[in-house]
Amino acid sequence: MKQFNEIIFLASNRGEKLLGILKNTHWDIAYYPFPHSRREQISVFFEICRRALRNRPVILITDFFGAFPLALFLVCKLFSCAAIVRLRGNAWIEQEDQYRDNSSWRQQIRKRQRTWLATQLVRQADLVLPVSRALGDEMLEHVAVPVANIKALPIYIDADSGSTKTSAQLGTPTLPFLHDDDVKLIITVTSFRFWEKARGILDFTQAFDALSSEDPTIHWVIIGDGQYRDAIQTQVTEHATHADNIHFTGLVKDTAQWYGLGHMLVYFSYTDGLPNVLLEAGLYRLPILVNDFPPLKEVIRHNDNGLVVNAQETDVVVRAVEACLYDQTLACRLGESAHDTVVRNYSAAAVGARFESIIREYQT
Repeated sequence: MKQFNEIIFLASNRGEKLLGILKNTHWDIAYYPFPHSRREQISVFFEICRRALRNRPVILITDFFGAFPLALFLVCKLFSCAAIVRLRGNAWIEQEDQYRDNSSWRQQIRKRQRTWLATQLVRQADLVLPVSRALGDEMLEHVAVPVANIKALPIYIDADSGSTKTSAQLGTPTLPFLHDDDVKLIITVTSFRFWEKARGILDFTQAFDALSSEDPTIHWVIIGDGQYRDAIQTQVTEHATHADNIHFTGLVKDTAQWYGLGHMLVYFSYTDGLPNVLLEAGLYRLPILVNDFPPLKEVIRHNDNGLVVNAQETDVVVRAVEACLYDQTLACRLGESAHDTVVRNYSAAAVGARFESIIREYQT
């Protein structure tokens, strides 16, 4: 049985959330944020190697890909370290049509290079921790990794902070229609960095047209930014009959202000690990509508803590939204159940216990 003395955590900015879990374990934690410059990478590389050699065996965890973490994995494994990869999404997995876009040949080469490096990193790992079972299953289809080496470890959310904020702490967004007492607000929070996320907006546009035609007090606020935002916004504006009721806010630093105002969350996506937005909306007791994409269904169970629909069936989507907006009993039940799910399964304590269980199982 291997007894690890220390956890070395090499993380991107977004990966810092896992640090909160690690700090609740009994292991000593050495945290290294992502080094951007070549000089920083060389310095961190040798420092981690010295630490691994001195304190071995240790656990080395990374949540980003590239030549730098791959080199660390290969060297540190010589020192009897355990190498663990944390996966938040599937954008790195090479898809059949991944390069069939408007990217330049240089961009396509860089994409292929990143995919190759990510694949090699995953193959070198002793453990792979995807944020959802569905992401692990998808990875198995594309990368030769033993099933025993994949353990789902979800993201966590601070269940003690979000929904306890006052309106003064949250602030108030400034859009004219928000002053209307009878407005019904649909919220979508997404990333426009990936087309397979962004196209979920287009899928919902037709349903929103039908909804706003019947009830002009329904507004849709779309929060997020990225390289596909302009293209999506142009398509929505050109094709939506009631484009004036659709509002793109761009990047919002604190989305909590919108959760406090919204009547429901709509989240359609076709590439995800486990989107943080579902946990945030659940914490604010919003009824949640998602498309039937496997990672989303790991959090949202139909008619229990949200609604799950086929995004291509416009009539079904319309009926689901109307149920959330007009049936207050249903909306409250779904919102309360979503809140209970988040607190029970996705708090720091719950995810931290799961992490310790995974590592102890690996040690035996």
